[in-house]
Amino acid sequence: MTQLSVDRLPRLEELCSAWCGVVSAAVLIPSHGAPGRSKALREVALLHKKVESQGRCRLDLAVVDAMPPATAGYDAMYPINALRNIALEQAQTDLVFLLDVDFVPSEGLYETLLSAFRELHHACLRHKAVLVVPAFEMEVGGPVARGKMELLDGATAFHVGHFPKGHAPTNYRHWWQASEPYRVEYEECYEPYVVAARAHVPKYDERFRGYGMNKIVHIFHLHALGTAFFVLPQHFVAAEPHPKSVSWETTYSSSRAQLQQRRIASLFRQARSELMEVRAETWRARAQSMSRETDPAAHAANVVAPRDGVQDWCLKMKQALRMAALMQTPSQLGSSLTNACSPSA
Repeated sequence: MTQLSVDRLPRLEELCSAWCGVVSAAVLIPSHGAPGRSKALREVALLHKKVESQGRCRLDLAVVDAMPPATAGYDAMYPINALRNIALEQAQTDLVFLLDVDFVPSEGLYETLLSAFRELHHACLRHKAVLVVPAFEMEVGGPVARGKMELLDGATAFHVGHFPKGHAPTNYRHWWQASEPYRVEYEECYEPYVVAARAHVPKYDERFRGYGMNKIVHIFHLHALGTAFFVLPQHFVAAEPHPKSVSWETTYSSSRAQLQQRRIASLFRQARSELMEVRAETWRARAQSMSRETDPAAHAANVVAPRDGVQDWCLKMKQALRMAALMQTPSQLGSSLTNACSPSA
C-alpha cells in the first residue's frame, strides 16, 4: 500500500522496480475542473501500464480527488493520513511494509521476507511485534545504495543529524554488527519504517494533514497497543535528498507557518492524551493475562512463571530469517507481502 502526490510518481516507479511483490497506492490528483487533472490522470495511467508490463511488481492504484480549489485553510492541506488509510484498506496481503515513497528497499529484502513469510506472519500476529527496517539517506547526486557495503559510500542514518528522536532508537551502531534481529525499546517521537501484520495495524489519525507528527502519532499508537519493535539485520531502505514538499514549506517557511505548527502541536497533545489511555488499558489487560497464566506456587513467591512471550517470538524470528538466508529463490507466495509507502514530506 502506498500514498503519494502526482509529483512523486517517478519515485513510485523507482520503488516498484526494486520490489517484486504488490504495491497498493493511493494517489492524490487535482479535483474535477482543476488545472492539471487530465495530465495527472494520463501520467498515473501510463505509470501503471509500464509497471504492470514489466511483470516484476503488481501495482494497485486508488486515484483520489483533492479538495476543490476554493477550499481554504487546514482543509486544503495534503491529507496524508487519509490517503494512508485508503491505501491500507485497499491492501489485501497479510503483511504490510510501511514506507515513505522516496525510499528504495535494499536488494533481496522482499525475497528474504517472503521466503519466511509464514513464520514471520505467525510471529507478528502472536506477539504483536513489528520488524523495523533501518533507513538511510544518501549524499546529493549519489546513487541510492542497494547493498549494505554501498552504504559506506556517503550514506548516513536517516535524519539523526537534525531529528535524532525519529530514528536513533533503531541503534544503528549495533545494526552494523548484527546478524540476527534485536529488540529496541520504543521512545517518544520514534518513527521507523516497519513490516507489520496488517490485522494489527491501526488506522492513521486523519486529523493530521500536511507536514508534522502524522507518522509519529501512528507509531505511538502501535506502541500503545503493546507492540514490540525488532530491528531487521542486513537489510535497509535508502533515499536520495529531494526538495522540500509544499507541506513542509507551509509548516516551516510560509506566512502561515506558526499557525500550522501550533495546530499540529495541539493535535499531537490531544492524540497523545487519548493514546495514553489506550496504553494504560493495554497494560491492564496484559497484567490480567499474566496473572491468569502464572503458576500459583510462582505467584506466591512473587515470581512470574515462564510463558510463550517475546523471547519465543524472537527465537521464531531468528529461525525464520536463518531459513530465509538458505533460500535461493523466492517462495511462490508472490502476493503475500505488500509494500506500504507514504510520501516523505
